[in-house]
Amino acid sequence: MLGESDTACALREVHEETGLRCELSVELPSSEYVDRKGRAKVVRYWIMRPLSGQFQPNKEVDELRWRPLVEAKRLLSYERDRELLAAAAEVLIPPDASPR
Repeated sequence: MLGESDTACALREVHEETGLRCELSVELPSSEYVDRKGRAKVVRYWIMRPLSGQFQPNKEVDELRWRPLVEAKRLLSYERDRELLAAAAEVLIPPDASPR
């Protein structure tokens, strides 16, 4: 939406596509690519925490699955998605974290 901040856009899009109202946490690396119509795209990502809402399948998203990181990595089709998952894992599970 014109004049909308990136953070407001991210929260609105997630709510529209998943039915979940979330709060933003850490911003992850952005992704840049050219879409099928030849337009340059920049996509910004954040780790979010769901606060309320309930998922309903829709034309944008037909399924949500919460999977362990190792399994999620195997399910991803695109290298840029695997890189994004790795960046999220570094935030969620710092390299210096010791097992308990």
